[in-house]
Amino acid sequence: MEEVYKEAYSEISEIIKLMPRTMVSKIPIELIDAIESEKSNTYVPNITLPIEDCNIKEETKAILYLIYRDFINDEDNKRKLQIRDAKKIEKVEEIMKKNNILNNIL
Repeated sequence: MEEVYKEAYSEISEIIKLMPRTMVSKIPIELIDAIESEKSNTYVPNITLPIEDCNIKEETKAILYLIYRDFINDEDNKRKLQIRDAKKIEKVEEIMKKNNILNNIL
């Protein structure tokens, strides 16, 4: 695994420690265990409250968004975000096909 993701997992691990128990209880223990086992052994994140004031990695933000969307959010909002994200992905794929970007990669 790339080091940037191990560092992101380290940041997420620290953020989870700051979350209210009611939120943490919605995250599958298997996911928390995976984050703990894959996090960096050398990177020490500086995470404090409010988290918005911390300089966290873009990868951390993306993973946190997915955790929020799929586990912490209520079912109505979860479904809305999943639909919105699917539309965005579809739009990006269309642009990539139009510009032959996928063909150049494969």
